Amino acid sequence: MDEEFASVRAEVAYQRKSIDALLSITKPEADCPSIAKIFQKAIGPIQEITGFSTVTARIYDPERKCFRLMAQCGMTPEMVEDLKCISDDTPIFSEIMKKKEPAVKIPVKLVKELGYKWTIFVPLVAGEIIVGSID
Repeated sequence: MDEEFASVRAEVAYQRKSIDALLSITKPEADCPSIAKIFQKAIGPIQEITGFSTVTARIYDPERKCFRLMAQCGMTPEMVEDLKCISDDTPIFSEIMKKKEPAVKIPVKLVKELGYKWTIFVPLVAGEIIVGSID
């Protein structure tokens, strides 16, 4: 009985820790945060871990058939305007949608002109469905 109780307590502690981690993302919000706010909060840690100068988070919009920019850090205003919605038939997005694996590419002209040597695209997958990307 004591072992069972200890096991249940450990499981509850684990679940509480998981819930606390999720809640820390939304802590300043009184109501349910938007996906853009969640993505914006995730960008900083991703940038810190990777050391990348620019990180974007995109959500796939099946109605418009594009990857919409939801959050970013490090983009110029020109980049934000030109890259706010990228068609899913663009070669890199077409590739990650088909393979559902990260891809590394030479950047598009605008980005290359700003000194970027490579761009990395990581698809966000829910089951077998592409829901977005981190670039």
